[in-house]
Amino acid sequence: LAVIHGSATALKEEKILNNKDAVSKLADEILNGSLRMQKLVQNLLDMNRIESNKVQLKKEPVLVNEIISMALSKLEPMFKDNKINLNLENDTPLILADFVLMEQAIRNIIDNAAIHTGQGTEITISAKKLENSIQIRIEDNGPGLPKQNPEKVFEKFYREKENIPGGTGLGLTITKSIVELHGGKITAYNRPTGTGAVFVITLPFSEHVSEQKNG
Repeated sequence: LAVIHGSATALKEEKILNNKDAVSKLADEILNGSLRMQKLVQNLLDMNRIESNKVQLKKEPVLVNEIISMALSKLEPMFKDNKINLNLENDTPLILADFVLMEQAIRNIIDNAAIHTGQGTEITISAKKLENSIQIRIEDNGPGLPKQNPEKVFEKFYREKENIPGGTGLGLTITKSIVELHGGKITAYNRPTGTGAVFVITLPFSEHVSEQKNG
């Protein structure tokens, strides 16, 4: 709110209105600030729905690769200075999931990685079929997670670096809740070699789902 208010106030000054570059920069600040506010409000509403057991899953047969693609398309403006590596198997089976919620869960992790890794870092996303589940891995080469307890990042309102803008401390908490509502599991740890964080989502699937969709 302070950023939005300050930028809007500055735009009322005549000397700034005559400077196109300054106007463009302040407009970007207002836009980014409003997007952060929108994300904060949405996260608070989602957390309230989850904690009051008001989330109703609208499950349908969906492809994990399509969910990942949708999440990336929504976050594309954030990746101008990051390299995205995709390693998605083409034959991953369908899963029964709420497409909107699961896309949000995956987007929250990628968004978190983009915020904390900084410019020039890489984010790698992979998906593969296991025996009775599908595994999604999202990893980066940023500063990593808390060394003593990496999964502390799933705690509500947890933020390790208060000086990083845009974080609410709710995104990963919501992601964990959504994954568990789907009967899945999410874990987080630091990369064994080098720096960076790894998030692993495991979601169950049934061959019957694919047969039902094809039929």
